[in-house]
Amino acid sequence: MSRVRLSRCDGRIRFVRGGQAFAVPFPAFAQRGGFGSGRLIAGADSLRSGSRVGGKNRLFFVNGVVYAPKTVYLCGDKSGCIPEVVFMLPIEYHPFEPFLPDGGRLLMLGSFPPAPERWSMEFYYPNFRNDMWRIVGLLFFGDKEYFVESACRFDRTRIEAFCREKGIALYDTARAVRRLRGNASDKFLEVVEPADTGALLRRLPLCRAVVVTGEKAAETLAASFGCKAPRTGEREPFEFDGREMMLYRMPSSSRAYPLSVERKAEAYRRVFADVGML
Repeated sequence: MSRVRLSRCDGRIRFVRGGQAFAVPFPAFAQRGGFGSGRLIAGADSLRSGSRVGGKNRLFFVNGVVYAPKTVYLCGDKSGCIPEVVFMLPIEYHPFEPFLPDGGRLLMLGSFPPAPERWSMEFYYPNFRNDMWRIVGLLFFGDKEYFVESACRFDRTRIEAFCREKGIALYDTARAVRRLRGNASDKFLEVVEPADTGALLRRLPLCRAVVVTGEKAAETLAASFGCKAPRTGEREPFEFDGREMMLYRMPSSSRAYPLSVERKAEAYRRVFADVGML
């Protein structure tokens, strides 16, 4: 059966029958796992009288987009009707302002912060299970717990003071995203609006190096500057407003990345050494 990609709206599938449109609520379970997981949902070839939209019916839900039969059947309508639009996941905007200290020499860009319930502080890399501040603590102080305030919280004050002193600027490569699942995994982030990295660099005239921490961040930034995305642990040169710049791609600091904190720290050592911080 041929299929059509449906455009998206908020909460309803709209169908057209005989030139007139009507809407059917999209079930909430589509946003909670199984049906919204990116797997193909197989079942009947079309939506029949009294059936729910989703579940066992033959709709495909992949990366936030629903694919449906060109003709579907609802409420006993044997002539069928045409699906036009389907719900879209909410757009989430970046919760933090860019951290751009005076004299910033290094710009570190992640993908996007996790959901607020995963924060241990209101600052960058806030998830206590993310090892970025352990990596930095190990490299600069020989102590991966240096920035840990308590059993489940980072010390934001100490982190901010350190970044200001060293000239480390922080933001992410996306300003707005859709979470295809309830986490910050690159695999399940749809970038709706990339960050204006050029505007950030113009506010950092001394910056000559940009670090990205993951595949999504590397691809997004490389696309914005028209340069090659470096492989993990490598760097690629690029030019910005007459400045010779270097783009580094480092291992993700997420625990999901299968590398110890110590091994990740060794990869990051090169970056901080190149910019004269170590």
